[in-house]
Amino acid sequence: AAASAQDALGAQVASFARARQERLDGVVLCEIVDGFTALGGIRVRRDADRAIREYQHAVMVFRANLIKALVDEENMTLTAVAERMEITRQTATRLYYSMREFDEQG
Repeated sequence: AAASAQDALGAQVASFARARQERLDGVVLCEIVDGFTALGGIRVRRDADRAIREYQHAVMVFRANLIKALVDEENMTLTAVAERMEITRQTATRLYYSMREFDEQG
């Protein structure tokens, strides 16, 4: 997910850099917009949005699994896990129970 987000964001940044350079070169703004459209600008943006959402979800699942393992396998309390991970106890609890519910649903 991280590599996908990096690729999608790289395409978005390249698109912005190209538009910026065109603007500095004096290209008319309407032509820049037309260039975005011709190069699939909306697809590039949507791909970046999707990749970011997938990355954020993957990070959330990783954190939830980590918290679950620390509690279930290392016998840490949610308070201790939260302190170690520098997150709120409420966040640790929410993530922990999200994985328990996922495990129970199979």
